[in-house]
Amino acid sequence: MREKIRISLIGRKQSKDAIEKRKVTMLERYGGPINKGVSPSDEVKAKISKSLTGKKQSQSTIEKRILSNKDKKRSKEFCQAIKDRLTGVIKVKYSLELIETIIREHNNGATKSALQRKYNIDRNRIREIIKAPDVYKCNKVQKSGSNLNR
Repeated sequence: MREKIRISLIGRKQSKDAIEKRKVTMLERYGGPINKGVSPSDEVKAKISKSLTGKKQSQSTIEKRILSNKDKKRSKEFCQAIKDRLTGVIKVKYSLELIETIIREHNNGATKSALQRKYNIDRNRIREIIKAPDVYKCNKVQKSGSNLNR
């Protein structure tokens, strides 16, 4: 039955009224035209995040993303940041308390992913902090207003 309906609708053009009705519905549902710079609400972002958590990308998706980014020009700041990271230049320093907390929690069985989410620090940086904590220590005492204590 579905196939018959599909075949009967091939080549049929939608009326202006149907298009306008769909446009109004989309505006009501999303608060503005899709992909026109309108940011979704925090509630919608949370739902999207929850639905995507734990999903792995397929190899074909990864390859498509690589191909789409292949010819894009990167800013000088972005290239410098990558170069600094690869050559070991460290610009971010963390408080002694934070470093000790990360190491203690890791030794107590917390995963790097859990620490990444908890402290909002890149997992590779977490690994480096655990491996060589002295490199990331800041020299001066900082206010403990935020959970990052940078």
